[in-house]
Amino acid sequence: MYHIEITPEELRKLQQQARLMGLDADVQKKLEWFSYYLESGESVSQTCKHFGVARSTFYRWLERFDPSDLHTLEEKSHRPRMLRKPKVTQTVVDLVRIYRMRDPFLGKDQIAELLESEHGMKVSSSTVGRIITQYNFYFGNSVLHRRKRKEPEMEGQAGQDFLSPIAEVEQTPEGAEVQPVSEFAAFAQAGKSLLKYIWGHFRRPIIVVSIVSNLALIALFLMTAVWESNVAEEREVEQATEILETEGHAAAPDGARQAAAPKQGAGGDIPSKSQQTHTYSELTPDG
Repeated sequence: MYHIEITPEELRKLQQQARLMGLDADVQKKLEWFSYYLESGESVSQTCKHFGVARSTFYRWLERFDPSDLHTLEEKSHRPRMLRKPKVTQTVVDLVRIYRMRDPFLGKDQIAELLESEHGMKVSSSTVGRIITQYNFYFGNSVLHRRKRKEPEMEGQAGQDFLSPIAEVEQTPEGAEVQPVSEFAAFAQAGKSLLKYIWGHFRRPIIVVSIVSNLALIALFLMTAVWESNVAEEREVEQATEILETEGHAAAPDGARQAAAPKQGAGGDIPSKSQQTHTYSELTPDG
């Protein structure tokens, strides 16, 4: 059994002291390990198995433990003592932000060239890339930019900034010389940003409306074709009817002469005029 130069009563007092000091829960958990080990009389292996920790972890914290200083049970910071001071000024950060607001998809190499050509600032492209990543200068409405944003409200702010790119350019940090922008260039840039904003926020409704309108036009064309086909058939039927009626009128005189001819008798012969006179004379009393 590993010997600890402290009594269980002293450990309980240290646990109360840790709670009063507001130390981390990990510190109180380690004190609980030691207290259980002393009071239960079990071995280190059994204690570690009870709490689900490795024996090396138990021994490491037991060696660090100092009853007069409970902070020895706290996790040490792995931050290096000597940190590199940032060489990038706030002016460079603001200029990178302005360029990204003008064109959210402007690359780090292009921004580095613009900083050198327009402001005489020699900044490497890797430094510009770190600035973009550190300050979350992802103002585009693409899937990649939305995924890279860390703050959800950045999307609405980017949309408002798209609508006022000229105002953003006017907010130039002190000490930075920005070349004047012509009215035509500013108007073209504002129109481009507005189109990007509309397409980014209303892309799906625009696509749906376009598909529905195309389907409606196709249906209209089909209905027009069917209607024209029916009209053509009706015209053909009317023309055929007119032709038949015209032929019927042309054959009408022959039919009228046949209807006006005298009908035959019962024997089938038609009596002549002399025969009819003779028959009449025979029937008179004088004859």
